[in-house]
Amino acid sequence: MSSRKLISNSSSSEDDENRYAKITDEKKRKRMISNRESARRSRMKKEQHIKDLNDQVTYFRSRSSEMVQKINEIERRYMAVESENRILRMQAEELKKEAGIDGRSAGFLSGFWPS
Repeated sequence: MSSRKLISNSSSSEDDENRYAKITDEKKRKRMISNRESARRSRMKKEQHIKDLNDQVTYFRSRSSEMVQKINEIERRYMAVESENRILRMQAEELKKEAGIDGRSAGFLSGFWPS
């Protein structure tokens, strides 16, 4: 009877080990699946972040180009106004000379003709 008890004890012990092995294998499998899903989500998140950054680069390059065009247009207009202003000042000086306006009168008229 004692040999049966030993056999039954060893059989029971093997069953316990098998159950434990199955449980740990199941936990490992679940953890592996969970890790794969986590890695997949992480890759998708990284991919979306890179896409968002590329979209921002495209947007800011476009805005930069627009701003450069606006600056160039404003610069062109400024140069045209500057040139026109120079011409008008020269014409004002010529008109002063033709009208014979001297230094005393020029002070009175300085509001009309810039010097």
